[in-house]
Amino acid sequence: MTVGFYSKLAADGIRKNKRIYFPYILMCIILVAMYYIITFLQLTDTISDIIGVKTIRFTLNLGGWVLAVFSCVFLFYANSFLLRSRKKEFGLYNIFGMDKENIGKVLQRETGIVALISLCAGLVLGIACSKFAELGLVKIIGAESNYMLTIKPQAIFMTIAIYTAVFILQLLNTQRQIHTSSAIALLRSENAGEKPPRANATLGLTGVALLAVAYFIAVTAYPSSSRALLAVAFIAVLLVILGTYIIMVAGSVLLCRILQRNKSYYYKPSHFVSISSMAFRMNRNGAGLASICILITMVLVMISSTACLLYGTKFDFYVDYPREITLNFVSSDPDVLDEENLSEFKKVVLTSLVYQDTAPKNVYDARLAEAVTPSMKWDFYFIPLEDYNSQAKKQETLNPGEAIIFTFGNDFKESTVHLKGMEWNVVGEVDEFIYAGRVNMVVDKSTIAVIISDFDTMIHTIAAMPEFGDTLFATFNWACNFDTGLSADEQLKFYNNIRISLDELSQKYGFMGLNSDSRENAGGGEFGMYGGIFFLGIVLSIVFVSAAVLIIYYKQLTEGFEDQPRFETMQKIGMTKHEIRKTVNSQMLTVFFFPLLLALVHLVFAFPMIQRLLLVFKLSNEPLFVRVAVMVGALVAVLYAVVYRVTSNTYYKLVSGTKKKKE
Repeated sequence: MTVGFYSKLAADGIRKNKRIYFPYILMCIILVAMYYIITFLQLTDTISDIIGVKTIRFTLNLGGWVLAVFSCVFLFYANSFLLRSRKKEFGLYNIFGMDKENIGKVLQRETGIVALISLCAGLVLGIACSKFAELGLVKIIGAESNYMLTIKPQAIFMTIAIYTAVFILQLLNTQRQIHTSSAIALLRSENAGEKPPRANATLGLTGVALLAVAYFIAVTAYPSSSRALLAVAFIAVLLVILGTYIIMVAGSVLLCRILQRNKSYYYKPSHFVSISSMAFRMNRNGAGLASICILITMVLVMISSTACLLYGTKFDFYVDYPREITLNFVSSDPDVLDEENLSEFKKVVLTSLVYQDTAPKNVYDARLAEAVTPSMKWDFYFIPLEDYNSQAKKQETLNPGEAIIFTFGNDFKESTVHLKGMEWNVVGEVDEFIYAGRVNMVVDKSTIAVIISDFDTMIHTIAAMPEFGDTLFATFNWACNFDTGLSADEQLKFYNNIRISLDELSQKYGFMGLNSDSRENAGGGEFGMYGGIFFLGIVLSIVFVSAAVLIIYYKQLTEGFEDQPRFETMQKIGMTKHEIRKTVNSQMLTVFFFPLLLALVHLVFAFPMIQRLLLVFKLSNEPLFVRVAVMVGALVAVLYAVVYRVTSNTYYKLVSGTKKKKE
């Protein structure tokens, strides 16, 4: 046999089985493109100057390996559908005189053709979409990019190496199965079917028990450390996966048997054929339904948690940093806050800012005294009434010895504030407190903000106490925070320029130090990391959704071919097209939406665990997560319904003979 003969036979095999090969090749192209994009983004120079670039690249690198492992596992799973539908053809080749070695050569050509198409088309698609992905990533993390398309040869080489290895492993596995099967076994493989499964109630209850334990852990477990929390979450995930597979296989068979015993339900034209068919093959297809459920759950959890992490962190961050530049001058001497000294200091500070080619905007200007003693339950922030009114745009009035407080959500219920013999009657409580430009900033649950009119008297009284600096600790601060209107890079440059000079200036005027920060400096690393995680979540979700759609398609296709003879027989004895459609709808609605419903149940019970994991990242915005989860769940449900509609039509055309007649 000539070399061209094997190639022609391989090309014809792919063309004649296009209904199963084309979706598989399309999935391979998507995986190759996604892997190239992730690898390209690790290497691109666009993110080199972004704060937190190391974290972004580490996240993308980890995501690349996750995608590579998933590609290997999933393509092996998908390839099993291809091989099962081709075994009869290979058996005929064997009977007509082609030995196993020659069949192996055909398989080599087929794998080579699929690999070549997948790699070439996938790389072209990946390169074409890489710029859009880069722009999307920098938009998410708040960076800047140009519109020039670049290609990274290293990313191309890594993509080719990874997926060539996957295709070689697939080829070896396929050849092993062909070489270990006889010609008769290959011929009968397509029609071998399954033995009628037994309804194993014990196994089904075991699956339910595993899910119950996983749900209980997710809802009630409160580990003391983040490492222990991750370990507990990992155990819960394993139990959910195992329980889902057991329920989908054993539990689905049990459900079908229960429905069969319900005579009023079972002995109807629309239910009889569908229930008996499902019960017969649920051992194999139950695993497919479980895979769909797990993939959907992964998508729901990934998108919900990563989107909440990114946008929730941004929301909280801008609450904490409403100004671009935060300056907090600290002193142990109350005289530095005297009006004359502080007025001169303010003038010098603001002048130094003008020298940096910017004028401060939205300036926050306030004094503050922090007082702490080991014997007191509460720590106090004292704020002058005039400074509070100026910044909060209020017109509160107080007499000496009176105070308005803000409790930061703690249980302070006392009518007076006491501090080393000084006393203020609490005459009101405000709903909002601004410190250093931060609205309702929670410094500590034991902290009370106290607004008083006799601030100058209070700070000098504290400084004159014998225990000051010993059992009474206090600092006297001036906060000057503002916006610059500069770009992110210019803002960082401006902050670095003023930080050293202002620190020296503060010491000259009696401040012992300067606590300063820039919004871009504080948040750049976090936004880069969370933006990278969110982007990776989007990429992997696209892959997982594509994989779930392919599993559904193959499931409907194989079941359609298996059920075609049964429905042909039923049509001969009087079943109409309308009754076939009702039967198909009954079968689809009985099991098709079960993976989606179970995935949503998984998400509901995983909610407490996800919340605790988000708290590790200092995110506690529960309403935001609920809103995001609901939106993502609705979007996935709509997509799932569309897939249901398309695949049910494919199944109907196969079992009713419509597709066969057209061909």
